[in-house]
Amino acid sequence: MRRIIFCLFVCLFLTACTGGIARREILTPSVSVAPTPSSTPTSEAPPMPTQSPTVLPLPSRTPTPLLVPTATPTLTPVATQEAHSGPFIHYFRASVVEATTGNIAVTEWERDQWPGALVNATPGDTIVFEWDSVGATSAGLDSYTNVNVDTTAVFTYNIEPDWIGCSDSMLWVEDEAQRRDFATLTIKLPCPDALFVSESPICCSGICDNHGCPDSLVVSDAVEQHFENGFMIWVKEQGCIYVLHNDSSNDDFRYRSIIDEWQEGDPDHDPSLTPPPDLYQPGRGFGLVWRENADVRERLGWAVDQESGFRTRVQSVPTGGRHWAVWIQTLEGKALLLSNHNTYYDWGYVIERVHLTD
Repeated sequence: MRRIIFCLFVCLFLTACTGGIARREILTPSVSVAPTPSSTPTSEAPPMPTQSPTVLPLPSRTPTPLLVPTATPTLTPVATQEAHSGPFIHYFRASVVEATTGNIAVTEWERDQWPGALVNATPGDTIVFEWDSVGATSAGLDSYTNVNVDTTAVFTYNIEPDWIGCSDSMLWVEDEAQRRDFATLTIKLPCPDALFVSESPICCSGICDNHGCPDSLVVSDAVEQHFENGFMIWVKEQGCIYVLHNDSSNDDFRYRSIIDEWQEGDPDHDPSLTPPPDLYQPGRGFGLVWRENADVRERLGWAVDQESGFRTRVQSVPTGGRHWAVWIQTLEGKALLLSNHNTYYDWGYVIERVHLTD
């Protein structure tokens, strides 16, 4: 009997020990390596461009994907992708590694967004482009230079010291049927000359001459005179008279710029024209434009004051294609914006009594 009781006790003890080991194995976490973030669908190193431009050398310290704290991209729903004929770009992002601090800023492309998201950077910074696509057999990246790239890849380059302004970085992918998909991010770098209207943003949506940067500032003697339905500004350094109409009888031409052809010794006024009481006939260059252009005369009417001289600042900014804008500081210190869109000329006080930079 004693032997039987002893055997039962041993069996119970072994059973308890085995259960404790099993529980410890369950509670002990298994050691695993967290997957490294990658824009490529495989574990292989992301392929570099097949054609590396000499003007964009790879930086000596190329950031790896571990340095780029990018979030998992939000993929387009399957229904949207299926509705898209041809190859499809899942995501396209730019990570800017600041040269001075090492900080990283990430900008994601959004489909159907226009203008594209701005990627702010400065010369010396490093940009890391990452993208993923499906159904494509070839791809290209058009930025400050054009290169052939893989359909899913990481592409890195340094921003050269002489690069300025804005540049659209467009990724395109193509399949064997030559169907394409596109993604665009806009790189925005500092301009050599700042716009003297400090509160005005420079729009990069229409990049053209000088990469969208303003022209050099013109500081000049000027004259301003007000009329019944508008005013004129003469800028000496430009030899130009700006005529601005208040009425909208001709919406296509609310302002015009005319070369000042009046010279000392030319007639100053037309004695046959008598203004109404408390009004004036414009003289000198203003008078020449007013007398020889019936449309200007009829739309402006008579002058309501005499000419006033002052110092002005003028600066032009390209806004895309044949479009441009001109900022002029007025007699009262207002910021006057003249805008041109093909054959449409308009003006307005976008910012009145604005704080003007020195």
